[in-house]
Amino acid sequence: MKDYRKEIEFFYNKLLNNEKFALGKFADGEWGAIKGTYFFPANGEWQANGNDPAFERARLELAESIQYKHPDYYVAICPCYKEAIQFSGQDEQNITYANIFVNSNYQFYKENYIRLYKERDIHLVTHGNTNLEDLPFKVEKFYPIDYNAWIVNRDLPDQILQENLSDKLFLFAAGSFANILAYKLWKENKQNTYLDVGSTLNIWTKIERLQRDYYMGNTELENLVCPCPNFS
Repeated sequence: MKDYRKEIEFFYNKLLNNEKFALGKFADGEWGAIKGTYFFPANGEWQANGNDPAFERARLELAESIQYKHPDYYVAICPCYKEAIQFSGQDEQNITYANIFVNSNYQFYKENYIRLYKERDIHLVTHGNTNLEDLPFKVEKFYPIDYNAWIVNRDLPDQILQENLSDKLFLFAAGSFANILAYKLWKENKQNTYLDVGSTLNIWTKIERLQRDYYMGNTELENLVCPCPNFS
């Protein structure tokens, strides 16, 4: 069983040493979409509809993103989703916790990751309504996206790749689209780091329509490690 705190420290040290890697996170919504059960997240940030070819194309890309393998490509999967872990085909060292940055790890994230963000060239992909002035770090380039971005903004990976960037730290707060971005960008350009940060910036961006308890003063979640005990 991997140590919850050591996992967030592992990726922190990689950032600290300016190592290049990619990390995408797969929780219940992403896994539901991959399976074709078309889970609809409660916040409505993305939707899945098996009757639309565009959604099916996005679903297949999401499946590719969980199965793509490279020594410096990591997938964060809820440990209770044993079927997802098996489906991914990933080596154990390339799998981490889906909630690695939140719950009892969130304080470490705020104190350490945010400080590192201040020292890096940040390229941020998140909803267009974000007020960048409220963020505690500077953003070198902002890529505004819409809700349901894995459909609406599906050309964004190609646009970013055309910029031929290097030594940038990409932060994705983009729902399921974050996984597709991490996969497609890392596959073609390994000169940057690509990080799916999920909802961890919401206390500043305030864009998510469903607020998360872990940053709203829920003391139980503030002390919770991953609730799934059998991760190996």
